[in-house]
Amino acid sequence: MNHIILQTTVPFLASFLIQFLVIKNFNMRSFCMDRADTDKPQRFHDVPTPRAGGLGIVIALIVGLSVFGREGVYLAVSALPAFVIGFYEDMTSSISPRLRL
Repeated sequence: MNHIILQTTVPFLASFLIQFLVIKNFNMRSFCMDRADTDKPQRFHDVPTPRAGGLGIVIALIVGLSVFGREGVYLAVSALPAFVIGFYEDMTSSISPRLRL
């Protein structure tokens, strides 16, 4: 039982810490921000909002896999293309909806 709690707590804390750092740094540098002045259909925030939320999730997944074994390595490898395309779109806002799907 303690092993399962540890397997879920460590990646959660890693994700929480990374998300905190991402939001703090992106707010200070205006990097990967969803600007409120654009008129894109996918924009729904009224204030500038960080768009790179998947970064913390992927880092937590990597931490979880590196600390607790390789049971989910196939999941991580299969999710990598979606993460790369999504993160690139977050940085540039220039990927077509067709490629995102």
